[in-house]
Amino acid sequence: MTSTRRSTRKHLPRRVVVTTVAAVSTVAFPMVVAGASPSDSIIDIADIADFAPHIHPPAPGTPLPHVDINQPGRNAVHFEHWARAHSNELGIPVQSMQAYGNAARVMEVTNPACGISWTTLAGIGAIESWHGTYEGATINEHGQVEPPIRGIPLDGRPGIAEIPDTDGGELDGDTEFDRAMGPMQFIPSTWRIWGSDGNGNGHADPDNLEDATLSAARYLCASGGDLRNPVGWRTAILAYNFSEEYLEAVHERAVRYSRDVYVPEPPPPPAPPVEHHEPEHHEPEHHEPEHHEPEHHEPEHHEPEHHELVHHEPEHHDAENPEPGHHNPEVHHEAAARVDNGPTVDQDSADRSAETLQRLNAHLKNLLNFLNEQQ
Repeated sequence: MTSTRRSTRKHLPRRVVVTTVAAVSTVAFPMVVAGASPSDSIIDIADIADFAPHIHPPAPGTPLPHVDINQPGRNAVHFEHWARAHSNELGIPVQSMQAYGNAARVMEVTNPACGISWTTLAGIGAIESWHGTYEGATINEHGQVEPPIRGIPLDGRPGIAEIPDTDGGELDGDTEFDRAMGPMQFIPSTWRIWGSDGNGNGHADPDNLEDATLSAARYLCASGGDLRNPVGWRTAILAYNFSEEYLEAVHERAVRYSRDVYVPEPPPPPAPPVEHHEPEHHEPEHHEPEHHEPEHHEPEHHEPEHHELVHHEPEHHDAENPEPGHHNPEVHHEAAARVDNGPTVDQDSADRSAETLQRLNAHLKNLLNFLNEQQ
């Protein structure tokens, strides 16, 4: 099937010259570029605008994490959490999501004027090789597609472009005609110009999903300029494969991937158990009244007659016997002071015994004085 172009050209001073063809979708989407060879294809901006004028760039989709692309090693691994959060919902393998996110992030930093989204790369990846899984191919933990995906020979048969061999069969394994290679379906001549190292191993491999996706992103940005602009986006996609049906198929997929995907936030971690220390703090408070109760209640057990004698004794015998009247307050204050300073149980008991003996001594003296007066 060949693509159609309008016969009427609008004469504009600017032209987009397509010097090479990025992909010939002879795998998942059997379309070919228009024209006999990629070297002489000249596309007017007016022609690009005429292709599906209702089509606008897809939304950028779920935001990418801010990964530092300048750190050494394979940066795609830093997109794993983001990829796993959306992979099942979107139907895209985790490794492919990581590759799309990494390539879009690299272009965001190195060529911010392009504005290419990971959803555009995912749309192309879906049409070209079903995200690197065409005919049962798998993607290993390093982004390598196994077995390698190869398109049919571009031998000029009806509906197929004719591109004689350009690499001696070194990349695509065919010494007579070129074949589209890898998950993003590059032809050898385009790969030699745009092939990029996307996984940080120092080698550009068309069969590595991370390398191929970054190479596609660079090619698209160079072809379309600002991919946030409708004309720029359509120009880039048609430079990849000059077909209106291909343009619409990629757009449909990219829009599907750009729809908001609800991923619930993980529940907050359970609160740590609250330790109750109240019984420990209140134990000393309950013991203190027990120590003081005998001191306060002891006088209440004396008979009224004895209390009257104790109260009157200082009036009659203050001068003759000063000791009882003076020692009782001193003993009381010393005991109180010791209680305030936190006495031990043994000290407190000894103090109370001494105080009791003093009081009994005073009581006996008062009783003897009373008997003497009665005689």
